[in-house]
Amino acid sequence: MKKIILTALLACTLVTPAAASAKTSNSTLPTSSSIQKNLIIAYFSPIQFGNEYSAKALSTGYYRVLLDKNAQGQYLVQDFYTQTKTPQSAPFWLSKSEDLHSFDPNSVTGELKLYYATGEVYFTTQYNQQQQLIGPSQLLNRQGQLLSQETMSADGSTQSDYWYHPNVPALKVKFDSDGQILQAQGWDTEGKAIAANECFAEKTLEPKNQLDTCYLIMNLLNDRNQTLIEEP
Repeated sequence: MKKIILTALLACTLVTPAAASAKTSNSTLPTSSSIQKNLIIAYFSPIQFGNEYSAKALSTGYYRVLLDKNAQGQYLVQDFYTQTKTPQSAPFWLSKSEDLHSFDPNSVTGELKLYYATGEVYFTTQYNQQQQLIGPSQLLNRQGQLLSQETMSADGSTQSDYWYHPNVPALKVKFDSDGQILQAQGWDTEGKAIAANECFAEKTLEPKNQLDTCYLIMNLLNDRNQTLIEEP
């Protein structure tokens, strides 16, 4: 779910492995006549190995169970941690069969909720029937405290807020659907405000100056957010 998390908490493409295309295999996609419920349909390697799909059981990573298929052709699935067999997600709906074998599916509808291996909620978001984010999207630590949050507005703009630690703000960035910065504020870990000429000064989420302080902070925190769930 790397790309889902990144997309939900930052609706643009940054320089990150999570922005790669979904990893799928079409060789064994189920048809309506081959659907068998409550069976494992996919295995995925851990994040450090790219969350690659495997048809064969793996000793680490995740596996996906097909729970149901509704009259509209949507698939209800749930992901689990391989080593602990505990839920990595709550049951969620996929609209496209090709996403059954992708750990970064593009056709999620309804609520998506992910868990730490120890059972605490890690991430929540919401999609409409057109697979569009309707948020808010929230990433939490194991104590249920916010680390990142995204809220989308009716005008298409997105407000992304990041914290270094609970109650220690790092970034507040508002951008449009093209990734153009509308407003940006940043702070260092001591709470000192970052100067405007060092905080997305180019007014884009993909600045030419990749040493821009706020750009570096955002990438650092996105990397943290992606790897948190891999911690034991």
